[in-house]
Amino acid sequence: MKTSKKCYRCGLVNFATDDLCRRCSEDLNSFAQVTASVPAPRSKSTLYVFLFALALIGFGVWGYLYKKGSDRELAQKAEWARRQNDYAGHDISTIPPAGAPTRQLLHNDEKMKRLNEEMEKIKKDLQPRPMPSISVPTPVQVP
Repeated sequence: MKTSKKCYRCGLVNFATDDLCRRCSEDLNSFAQVTASVPAPRSKSTLYVFLFALALIGFGVWGYLYKKGSDRELAQKAEWARRQNDYAGHDISTIPPAGAPTRQLLHNDEKMKRLNEEMEKIKKDLQPRPMPSISVPTPVQVP
């Protein structure tokens, strides 16, 4: 059994026996007519499914771009290492087995020999040279 009726127009809670609102004189029994004309609220599950699908698509795109970027970065690092090895005269395709004697690549390389010769020449040019001797006349004593 209902003990009160709430007016849909002004919100005042009236006695269950009242037919009219005490504040705005609205018919309290017409509430059933108003609720029939108002559509039922939509379920939020559709919104949640849409947001979940959007999040999945977003993470998929992010993952693809992240992987693509890391692949590009790895390729750049490999290219950099290859250039460094080419510059130093290393051949990374022929790695000697463990325990095998390794050759001294930097000392056997023609470019390094030329560089060492140039460095020796520069060192010789930069060595201090002896000062030329200057003859100073001795003073003559006068009697």
